Amino acid sequence: MVRDNGIGISGFPEVKAILLSNRKLGLAGMFERAKLINAEIVLETAPGEGTVIYISVPIAGEPV
Repeated sequence: MVRDNGIGISGFPEVKAILLSNRKLGLAGMFERAKLINAEIVLETAPGEGTVIYISVPIAGEPV
């Protein structure tokens, strides 16, 4: 889990799509890398409330 107390991200689904289409790093890179290892990312954000990112990475041999 990573948490900040910043300004949050307004319109995150649209912002994520733009970042991915432009091959930008940062959050988009995190989502791309997580997909490569079958990890799950949950992002909670709201304007003025900061952002929390949860990343769950499966362990080889463990049931999902």
